[in-house]
Amino acid sequence: MKLFSSKKEETIVLQVAHLLDLLCNSCEHLRMMLIKGTPSEEIGKMEREADEIRRSIIKILNEAFLPYLRPHIYKLVDTIDDAIDAAKDAEESFRRLIKKDVRLIENFQDDLINVAEINLKMCQTIRSYVISLLKGSKSREEVLAILILEKRIDDIKAFILDEISKLDRDFWAFKLFLDFFENLVKVSDSIEEACDVAQIISFSL
Repeated sequence: MKLFSSKKEETIVLQVAHLLDLLCNSCEHLRMMLIKGTPSEEIGKMEREADEIRRSIIKILNEAFLPYLRPHIYKLVDTIDDAIDAAKDAEESFRRLIKKDVRLIENFQDDLINVAEINLKMCQTIRSYVISLLKGSKSREEVLAILILEKRIDDIKAFILDEISKLDRDFWAFKLFLDFFENLVKVSDSIEEACDVAQIISFSL
């Protein structure tokens, strides 16, 4: 069943697709940031653009879709925006960290890049799933892929937290690193939550 039939509904679908594009681009910039070791101002610009799109969707959402679907679509938009916010927070905390102590990034660079690459794969997968869903197609393959990718991030997170406890570093360097790492991981957490919301929409159709 095609989920949208009016012009406003079609506009919202296009705006959600744009939000997901911004999220994927933010994830790619995080990945390149970790490879190059330099912050990216583009992520902040994309976060501000995402906020504008979110506000635009909220303005017309009450005049589109069936009433029982609106709260779920609102939640979906919110969780995508949360993931972009987390990417922006990760960039900002990375900026603070490298000013204090770049060695922690260097110690775990390969693992952090791996997390960023998984974030990007998760984003590409949720984009395909959500756009297909909003156009009326149902598939479970993307959901399973996201769960598998999130488990890989959980494993990397456990490894890093275990290894970092063995290092001797300044307290504030540790705190800044953990702030950065939590924000990086929050991107995937928000994507997984968006997937959960999308499944609710799918079950509601």
